[in-house]
Amino acid sequence: MQTVPDQYLVFTLRDSLYAFDARVVNATFRLPEITPVEEQPHVAGVINLGGKIIPVLDLDLLFGRAPQRHSSDEAMVVIHVNGNIVGIVVNDVRDVIAIRPDQVEEVASAPAGRRVVSSRAKVREEIVMILDPESVIAFTARGSGAEFTGYPSDFNCALPCAPPQTEEAPDREQAVLHRRSLELMMAAEGEDPPGKEQVAVVSLGGEYFGFHLESVREFSTVTNLTPLPNCPDHVVGNMNLRGSILLVVDIRGVLQMPPGRLTRESKVVVASVGDIEVGIAVDDIIDIVRFSASDLSPLPASVHPAMERLALGPCLYEESAVTVLNLPEILKEERLAVGGAC
Repeated sequence: MQTVPDQYLVFTLRDSLYAFDARVVNATFRLPEITPVEEQPHVAGVINLGGKIIPVLDLDLLFGRAPQRHSSDEAMVVIHVNGNIVGIVVNDVRDVIAIRPDQVEEVASAPAGRRVVSSRAKVREEIVMILDPESVIAFTARGSGAEFTGYPSDFNCALPCAPPQTEEAPDREQAVLHRRSLELMMAAEGEDPPGKEQVAVVSLGGEYFGFHLESVREFSTVTNLTPLPNCPDHVVGNMNLRGSILLVVDIRGVLQMPPGRLTRESKVVVASVGDIEVGIAVDDIIDIVRFSASDLSPLPASVHPAMERLALGPCLYEESAVTVLNLPEILKEERLAVGGAC
């Protein structure tokens, strides 16, 4: 009898892989500013998520390790179990993957019966530690059960997610976290501020581009990629995305950019426009922000004629320029058309 795989959200923490059952995951997003809470040293703090105050847990404390400084490059996973919601600070969100029950092996019970890591699974050559969401949420209510001696003396408790204060850019890092916290606070149940639209900022070939989220289904890492012979250069290959075959393409040529190559750190933007669904290979997913049409500047006169139809215009993201792309038009581009067998 064939076993039916379950879906798990996989994330990284200190170079190890962890996962939650995808059914308990409420949201994932880039790390915002966290407000510390007095007399709760086992909790990193709280955030305002769409008008609801939720606690934030640092897994390092749960595992009995010294807390680490966090930065705007990291992420947060929000889980929801039996009416309780908690945010988890993670290094990076990897993917949602399918794991069969026969791949899962239970681990021995921890002292006092607390099993934060309930099981582990071998996925290809990697070990994924599966967390028990109920134990994680219970931890935020009762504490670690172990003596916590406090943060290191040089740890910035006023802003737990800020990196060490340096001469280079402490204010910029804090501003990024603060902006994200304001956006989370204003974003009530999928509603955006008037005139604002959500845009995914990605890096490609050393430049920043933006995709409107209405045309994006999800993000993924590059996994299970199969190159396709006798195909145009822009066809990267087919990727197994949770049991479905996704064609992955490189749009650098369409954007008049020199060719590049995928690495283990590359990401895929799963774009969905009408009947077209395709993966777009990018170097990294930088952020999700809100822009309005008034934020866009006219395209420079020197821009390649093809970009006049494929780009909506540049806008400012922090101190960098982001070219917001017209994703539906890009997917219609003849240079991206692929025959049935290439």
